[in-house]
Amino acid sequence: MNHKYFQKLKSLKIADILQMTPSPKMKNHDISVNKNIYTKVCNLFPFMNNFLQINFINFFKEYYFNNSKNYTVNGKIIPLSEKTKNFNDLINKNYAYKEKIKFIALNCFLDDEKAMDKLKFKTEY
Repeated sequence: MNHKYFQKLKSLKIADILQMTPSPKMKNHDISVNKNIYTKVCNLFPFMNNFLQINFINFFKEYYFNNSKNYTVNGKIIPLSEKTKNFNDLINKNYAYKEKIKFIALNCFLDDEKAMDKLKFKTEY
């Protein structure tokens, strides 16, 4: 994934990301497979439709960056599987790199203006 594509994803709503066409490598699926699955989910669980309208960054801040394994979506409590990992799980798995991971998440992922200034590489000859 390149920087330009990542910037595009950050501006999209979760609903838009979930409905994107699959990779050409997915030859066993129709190009509308994701859109069809999204429609089925929203029909089965209408309360999810509003939730999926939040943008990628807000989703990251509110859900992935949160330590909770239970989320409230439009008044309904959604318990996540123990297999579902969040940011805290990433930190615990890579504890030696805890500060570096937090720095990158806060300064590069969440704050674009700081990202370009912070990501400067130094080389020594």
